[in-house]
Amino acid sequence: MKKLNTAIALALGIASTSVMAQEAEISSNASVNASSSTSLSLATNSSDETTNQASTQSNVSAQGSANANGQATTATMENEAPSEQKEGDNTTQEAAQASSSNASLLANGAQSLSTETAPSVTATAETALNGTLSTATNSATSTAAAASGMLTNSVSGSLSTLNASGAASNALSSNVNGAIGGTAQGTVADTVQSTVAGSVEGAVSSTVEQTVSTTVEDAVTTTVNENVASSISGALGL
Repeated sequence: MKKLNTAIALALGIASTSVMAQEAEISSNASVNASSSTSLSLATNSSDETTNQASTQSNVSAQGSANANGQATTATMENEAPSEQKEGDNTTQEAAQASSSNASLLANGAQSLSTETAPSVTATAETALNGTLSTATNSATSTAAAASGMLTNSVSGSLSTLNASGAASNALSSNVNGAIGGTAQGTVADTVQSTVAGSVEGAVSSTVEQTVSTTVEDAVTTTVNENVASSISGALGL
């Protein structure tokens, strides 16, 4: 930035030098003993100030030519100006090259950082997602298998209970039939057998079957549904 400010100040100084050179030529043409002096000051906007002063004087004798000396002095000043302009151009060019180089380095650094970071972030996210899905799948599978086994065992137990009620009904019918058959046969035995056996068998079988079936089915269904729903919800994090 300092070099750029210096280059701008040099450019302004060159313009001022050209105007002062023209004034010096006019002063030389007006008087033989005239004296021309120019002063150039350059200052930058930074804390360091650089002052460059250049002064030229020409004293022309009576034998000399005012026009000739004035033109010579002007030519000298004009010859000095291009060297200052050349230094200003070089400074401006160096500043532009430095800015371009810094911008290129910043762009390359940002691109390199972006290229290296993006694959790493993608791989990490993919690994975390795969792990979560795998855990949820395993938990759901094991929970479903356990619930299925529990339901099968419970249903099998309820069926066994129903079979037991049927066996009790048959045993009761046989006992009643045998006891009454030993005391009275014929019509009484047939009537009592059919009446008692039918009544007891129907009442006991129906009551036991309905009660056991309803109770076991409701209990098993409710328990299994709650366990499965709770296990799956916990595995999925709901």
